[in-house]
Order: sequence, then structure tokens, then C-alpha cells
Amino acid sequence: MNRFSQCRVVVILSFIFTLFLTNCSSKEEEKVSEYEELVYTGEEFLQNMFTKNFKRAESFCDNASKNSVRKLANFKYDFRNVYFKKIDTCIIAKNTAECVCVYEDYSSNEFKQTLVLKKYKKEWLVHFILDENFDNIFLYDYSSKPFKGEGKWNHLNFKPASNEYVLKLLKMINSNQLVMGHTDINQIEQIDENVKDSDNYFVDSEVVLDSLRFVRNYNLDYGTLETFVCKVNILSEEDLQFYYKSLVSSCVDEFGEPFNIKAADNQYGYHNFHALRWFIKGYNEVVELNYSPGVFTITLKSVI
Repeated sequence: MNRFSQCRVVVILSFIFTLFLTNCSSKEEEKVSEYEELVYTGEEFLQNMFTKNFKRAESFCDNASKNSVRKLANFKYDFRNVYFKKIDTCIIAKNTAECVCVYEDYSSNEFKQTLVLKKYKKEWLVHFILDENFDNIFLYDYSSKPFKGEGKWNHLNFKPASNEYVLKLLKMINSNQLVMGHTDINQIEQIDENVKDSDNYFVDSEVVLDSLRFVRNYNLDYGTLETFVCKVNILSEEDLQFYYKSLVSSCVDEFGEPFNIKAADNQYGYHNFHALRWFIKGYNEVVELNYSPGVFTITLKSVI
């Protein structure tokens, strides 16, 4: 082979080698860039969630995640004193990734949680479903402790008059007749025929049915409803607890599944828990049912 041919071969090989290196470098940069995008998206989402900048947080998550973000926005005043620290590592599997995020409390104790991201048309977005693929690390624990000796007591159904009253009460709570910040004293007197005392700050009503006393308290602020509380106690020797299962069943029928009880904890039925909570009216209000010895308490309040 003459010198010219040898040079030509060397040039061609050099070109191929350079092309190979460039291609490898390009792919490597692409991988690095994708990883950096993943970390950036996760960090921006969590940073804005922890600092309660919910609108910006929504721009980094998919549509399926937005209900969870808005739910937390309604409870921004109940946030724990924890802070986002960093995204530790991310593992990519095709169009899904899992990133380990690190957060800490005031005592600098570190905790870890896995954040899921999905790829949509070459863009990474957070897939954040509260209490399903991401534990609720933001809020104080509102979960309820079950009764001791689960489900061992007797259960009684409400008698017809009491049952009708309870069903009407729950429907009223879940309707636009009773809206925090809007319903006024005149409207309350129209929807509650048992009002006995009222002024610009409080409206009270009471009715006794089948040995059960239902006492309603409407608390007003600047002439409109701020909170609503109904307390139920019993005037006979029967144990009020016997009726708790019936009341819980009616609440679940009207409001759906309570949000503060995890499925894994609900082994014996919702009536085994001291406190149940429901979102109603588009996450704008919360109903809470509490049982303590001798009294049921139904509370309605705004979360905005």
C-alpha cells in the first residue's frame, strides 16, 4: 500500500473514531440532561409545596396530581414544621422515575420519601397522589385511634323519627343551604324550625326525639355562618355508643369515605374510630364526626 493510501485510511479511521466519540458524548450528555431535568422538576415541585406556593407547584405535576395539591392548599394552616432539603437520588425506568426526597424537622432530624415522576411527550412531570403513592408528610396527623375491643358492643338502629331527623340534618350539611361564610341568620331560621335563641353571634336550636337530644349551635361572624356544631346525647339509660354505627353508616352514605382513615387500618369498619372527617363542597368544607362517652358531635367548618 502506498503512502497516499495509508494516509487516506488513517484519515477515514480518525473520522469514524471522532464520530463515535461525538455520538457517545451526545448520548451521555442527553442522559445527564434528562437526569438534571428530573431532579429540577422534583425539587421545584417539593420546594413550592413545602413553602405553600401551590399554584407554582401545580405547574410541575400532571393533571392527576392537582386534586392532591389543592387538598393540601385548603389545609395550609395545618402544615407541620418540616422543610424540604434535597432530592437525593433518582432511578429512571423508561417513562417512569422514582426520586428519593429528603426533608427534615426543626431538630434537624432527616426523613426520606419517594416521589414518582412520569414522562409526557418528552417532559417529566410529578405524579403525586396523596396517601397512595406519597404519604401525607405535610399535615399534622388527623388519623383516629380505634376503640378498644373493636366491634364487641351491641348496635342499634335509630328509631324512625330520629333516623329521619339525622338524614335531613346530614343532607342540609351537604347542601348549599348551609354554607360557611354565606348563610345568614335569616336563612338559618328558615331551614331550622327548632330555633329557640338567636342574636348576631349565635343561633341555637334543640329537639328531642326517641330519647335522643339534638342541640345545634350556629356560630356567626359578621352576620354570616362561621361554624356549625350539632351535639347528640341520650336521655335514657341506654348507652349512646349503641347508635354510633348507625350514625356512621348514614354519614358514609351521604358524604362518602372519610379521608382520615387509611384502608389498612380499617379492619372492623369505620364505626370503630373515635373521629371521622370528610371533605364536602369541592374540598371547601370539612365535616367531622366525633364520639366521646355520652355525646356525638358533628362539626362543619370551612377550610379556606
